[in-house]
Amino acid sequence: MLRHYVWLVVLILAAQAFAQLSPGDLSKYHAKLEGLNNCTQCHELRKDVSDQLCLSCHKAIDRRMQAGEGYHSSTEVKGVHCAKCHSEHVGREFELVHWKGGKEKYDHAKSGWALTGAHAAKKCADCHANLNAYGKMEELATLDSTTNYARTFLGLTRACNSCHADEHGEQMANDCESCHNTEKWRPAPTFSHTKSAFPLTGKHANVECAKCHKSEPNPLATSTALLIDKERPTEVTRFKPLQFASCNACHKDVHEGRFGPNCSGCHTTENFAVAQMAKDFDHGKTAFPLAGKHAAVTCAKCHTTGKMTDPVAHAACMDCHQDTHRGQFADRTGGAACENCHTVEGFLPARYTLDAHQQSKYPLTGSHLAVPCFACHAQVKDKSGATFAKFDFEDHRCKSCHADVHRGQLDKFINESGCEFCHNTETWHKVTFDHAKTRFPLIGKHESAECMGCHIIENPGTDLELIRMSPLAQDCQLCHKDPHVGQFIAAGDSLTTCKKCHVPNGWKQLVFDHNRDAKWALDGAHANVACNLCHRQENGPDGAAFVRYRPLKSACSDCHAGDSRMQK
Repeated sequence: MLRHYVWLVVLILAAQAFAQLSPGDLSKYHAKLEGLNNCTQCHELRKDVSDQLCLSCHKAIDRRMQAGEGYHSSTEVKGVHCAKCHSEHVGREFELVHWKGGKEKYDHAKSGWALTGAHAAKKCADCHANLNAYGKMEELATLDSTTNYARTFLGLTRACNSCHADEHGEQMANDCESCHNTEKWRPAPTFSHTKSAFPLTGKHANVECAKCHKSEPNPLATSTALLIDKERPTEVTRFKPLQFASCNACHKDVHEGRFGPNCSGCHTTENFAVAQMAKDFDHGKTAFPLAGKHAAVTCAKCHTTGKMTDPVAHAACMDCHQDTHRGQFADRTGGAACENCHTVEGFLPARYTLDAHQQSKYPLTGSHLAVPCFACHAQVKDKSGATFAKFDFEDHRCKSCHADVHRGQLDKFINESGCEFCHNTETWHKVTFDHAKTRFPLIGKHESAECMGCHIIENPGTDLELIRMSPLAQDCQLCHKDPHVGQFIAAGDSLTTCKKCHVPNGWKQLVFDHNRDAKWALDGAHANVACNLCHRQENGPDGAAFVRYRPLKSACSDCHAGDSRMQK
């Protein structure tokens, strides 16, 4: 009895100890780990649940985390302890995976695979079905013994053909994204025929795909399912290989072999009906090799009959080109042949050089050398209104191009020697005019005077602006102010005759002789008297000062009044 009692006490104590160690039943997924002997399968002694121990069983997740893949490698849960999200000892029916808001609202991008396009509309079960139904052992091999194939979301690859049947019958590499995307499967949105071995050009670009890519039985068709209710297509569109090395693979040779198999020697994809000058046609074997701009001219531009063997006149440029110069060079040495100035590389710039221009009737000098051709050889109109460049000039004088800014004032000199009488081609402002040939030669102080001092600008800033050159008055008083306020105006005159006393060499250099030109001769003691003792300064009616020269009183007493010698 005592022995039974002891065992009863042991069993009661053991039950109480287990109850104290285990806070509750494990979920049905970890139920096999119940019991004191299994605690260290998840817990380290005297520590909490170990993430490392969790991953020692859940190897599939551990491998993804090591590779930085999947939801457990995302920033949202990376570094979070397993037990934080997957609680245990909450009862047999407790679900270890909690879907916040439900599985269908899960942000799939956190798994490293964002759902875009048509994928975004799929339900979870459309892709994450029972793996046992797939029979794809290469995917199952990525899992581990803890994986429940009926519930797991692991085991899927990102390869398109893991979910989609290969509609191309394995003609293409498994690089579906190079042609398709999740937005639209057909027509292939990202496919470009230019990246293929046969880029589509010319008329080929408008041919329907099915014209070349026909449907045919799929030799790989089988009833073995790739996925649930997915089977290999019984027909596939033939994409490769296709014969395209020769045009004859698709087109009938209407020449029946007479011109050989190289159709591109005469034809292009732009227009097969009318022969074109293809890039590999050697026109150099003809009597007119194509060079320069001629190489880009379409065949039909010259071969207007459509028959390439019909003769085309080509002895002279004007057999094809109009003479845009209207015969202006007909009398030129060497004739009016276009090649005298132009080449087949382009009509402009012309081959006519500056040296050639210097041998013409009008050699270029000075600033004319910097003038662009079109400034002189401008477009003019013929009687019909058509325009052409003027090259033949009847008049080479300056006024044929330049307006007469003097408006006829200097016609006397222009008619004699042209504008060159004063100007040259170096610069318009460098004047070499000989003033001595005018009615007013420049001598003395006049020689250093500024031109614009006499030749003033009339009507400045208007259309009538003009530098007055001729006629100009020559009287001194018209340019110089009369400081004598009219004292020397002769009877019957309106102006002072300055040259009786002054010369152009200097205003103070006088030719006045008091004994000859005045009524009062200076002799005796008077010869040494200073001028200002007799000719004193006065103020005129306007208050301006002037020197009184005439009239002056001439009686002795007028100057010597009060002199004692006058009283004896």
